[in-house]
Amino acid sequence: MSSTKTANSKKTKETKETKEPKVTKVTEETNTETNTETNTETMENHSIWYGRLKKNPNDAKFFKEFLTDLSERFLEEDGFNDILKCYWGKPIEELEELIKSQNKREKKVKDKFTPENVVKPKNAKNLFTKDFVIECKTKEIKFTLKGLNDAWNALNEIQKNKYIKAAEKEKQEYLKQYELSKYEAIKNGSLSADKPKGPTTAFFRYLADNRDSIKQKLIDAGETEDLNTKVPSKAGELWKTLPTEVKEPYELAYKTEKDNYTVLLEEWKLKETSRLKKLDGKTEDVKVEESGDKNTTLTEVETPEPVLEKESKAKSKKVKSVQDSEKVEKVVKAKKVEKVVAKKVNLTDDDDEDDE
Repeated sequence: MSSTKTANSKKTKETKETKEPKVTKVTEETNTETNTETNTETMENHSIWYGRLKKNPNDAKFFKEFLTDLSERFLEEDGFNDILKCYWGKPIEELEELIKSQNKREKKVKDKFTPENVVKPKNAKNLFTKDFVIECKTKEIKFTLKGLNDAWNALNEIQKNKYIKAAEKEKQEYLKQYELSKYEAIKNGSLSADKPKGPTTAFFRYLADNRDSIKQKLIDAGETEDLNTKVPSKAGELWKTLPTEVKEPYELAYKTEKDNYTVLLEEWKLKETSRLKKLDGKTEDVKVEESGDKNTTLTEVETPEPVLEKESKAKSKKVKSVQDSEKVEKVVKAKKVEKVVAKKVNLTDDDDEDDE
């Protein structure tokens, strides 16, 4: 009986083992089907180039320009939207926002002045590194960053101050060279002058004068978190309730600064437009401020004649010379014709005399 039981148990185990792989196969097939379905759904939801355009905004700029040009030439509105959905997968406003932020970044890089032949200053630790490398070579010690950090930390204040002062001297020298080269670049027109800053409003003047007192009141009232946002909001509430005689000096200061800013902005626009015209090669008498001082008078600057205008003048001279030569040829031909006609007339007169 025991042997039959064991045999039956073995058979049942074998049957279970044989059945289990079939179940796993079925589950695997269902998993693959569900995976393919989810993949197709994600492919429909996510665009082809969304990640690429998000990482490279320059490609996004090209994509939008190409798509707009394509739609103007060959596509209708539905085709434009279908391509946008397939490759971008988001609204056009989000793409434009991405391009706008990229344009801001490019403008910052473009407006940033980097002087030529001016070496950036080194900090104190970099100056020490130079001496430490020489020391390692003389002592035949292997240079490591750990050894450098340990040696720097082992210096006392007097030794560190030596490098700090040298670094500060380098920094001041660099700033002088930087400002000088920037001034020269503005003077010769290769760099735009600094745009004047806008005036500070009356409210922000009030906030600057009363920030500390408002902050202290909030702290006394138990407000200790998010003070950077709570102080301006509290100042806004107080500003609305202030009487006109308290607001008046702030508003008057804002008005005078705004008037001065308007004048400076117009001067800056005049200089900037003339600078851009000269860079483009356009000639005209432009009034440009000689120096960056606010009180200097404006003087007329003779703009050099551009190459394009010279070429056009040379072409017009060639055309005139050709026209003159054509006129001369016409005159010569006319004279020849007159001579031939005169000869014929003389011959006919002689014939008439002979007949008589």
